[in-house]
Amino acid sequence: MRRVPRFLPLFLLVTLLAVALFGAISHLIIPRPTELAQLKQQVSHDLDSLDNLLTDKLLTRAKSPASSITTDSLQQTFLACRAAYKRIEPFSEYYFPATSRLVNGSPLPEVEIKETKQFEPGGLQVIEELLYPEFDPANRENLVREIGKLNGELGRMRVLWEATELTDAHVFDALRLQVFRVISLGISGFDTPLCQTAMPEAGETFAVMQTMVRRYDDGSMEAHGLLNLLRGAETYCRELPDFNRFDRAYFILNYANPVSKRLLTYGQRLGIESFHEVRPLRATAETLFSASAFDADAYAQTEDARQNPAKIELGRQLFYDPVLSSGGAGKARSCAGCHQPDKAFTDGQVKARTLTGQGLIGRNTPTLINVTFQKSQFYDMRASSLEGQAFDVIHNTDEMRGSLTEAAKKLQQSAAYIRQFKQAFPTATGHIEPVQIQNALASYERTLTDIVSS
Repeated sequence: MRRVPRFLPLFLLVTLLAVALFGAISHLIIPRPTELAQLKQQVSHDLDSLDNLLTDKLLTRAKSPASSITTDSLQQTFLACRAAYKRIEPFSEYYFPATSRLVNGSPLPEVEIKETKQFEPGGLQVIEELLYPEFDPANRENLVREIGKLNGELGRMRVLWEATELTDAHVFDALRLQVFRVISLGISGFDTPLCQTAMPEAGETFAVMQTMVRRYDDGSMEAHGLLNLLRGAETYCRELPDFNRFDRAYFILNYANPVSKRLLTYGQRLGIESFHEVRPLRATAETLFSASAFDADAYAQTEDARQNPAKIELGRQLFYDPVLSSGGAGKARSCAGCHQPDKAFTDGQVKARTLTGQGLIGRNTPTLINVTFQKSQFYDMRASSLEGQAFDVIHNTDEMRGSLTEAAKKLQQSAAYIRQFKQAFPTATGHIEPVQIQNALASYERTLTDIVSS
């Protein structure tokens, strides 16, 4: 009989281990078309469920004879619609924010500055105001109309969803953003001001997140731990539905923050890379409260406009220098003259005084704390950047009565300032430009944040 080489069992063992290891690695790094297709089908199903609830139940009851309409029946059906929406919210808000605004946005008119138009609100929160605290039959036509509008938006959302291509990275990004949405808008009652069902709805969110995460379950302890946290978050929200008694701090510390961390690390375990594009809330933030969660440069309009240490220091000096003001009527004022650091960068007044001190400006001096996280500046949002805000204030005759062009000429006479501008803008020509003044001021203002971290 031919003898089997002694090394063959070892060779077979090594081969089997290699195959198993390759299979595990390939499971981690190869895209998961089956999981993504199933997930997309699940969201489509949930969209259909919401649409059916809206048209077959809520709309039917709204159209029923007045004698058969009860506030309780309408409210209960409405709450079922809201719960159904929470099952699709992670992806509707992620992929279709404009449409989602008309499904579950604030019940207030929206002003679009560029279009100089005002758009009327619509969606679940508008319907909520028609049903709570009591339904008035006199508003039946309004209710029917709003349900019809919402139905149209859901139809638009369905078309958009069918055309959406999912990736694992986008799925995990959307789920983490949904955790942050629960913390900031969910348990705060932002979208349930009258019905006050924020906690059960948060529970619905964590329930559907479990279903989604199970599609990525690799059988590891990490997956088991994440699913346990999601179940715990769901249970806590469902067992403590009272809006006023819900312990938000406990929930955030023991459930929401750990869930967002685990989603990040579990995605990394699966070989799913986080996004690194510039955005106000970084995709790599462990929690909403992490020290590096927010990018102060997110709304800088170009890469060149982003901060550097020299720009920040130059901007700080310019902020306190009255050289930016013309000194009209024998007076001059720096930015700090109104935005005073010891008063949270305001002047503490109901309305700001004019440069001459002889009158009042139409509005107050707003704080600059966290101003970097505002996409637009001023009450009417007329400036799209902090650089634009600086231009407006400096040239305003009642505020600083200055000129950036003239200020640049004055600064060009200072050897110290010339040196600082060269350090702040190393690729520039060396001649001080108005736009550099604006960007230096904005760079300093972008450091004025008050973020609580954990």
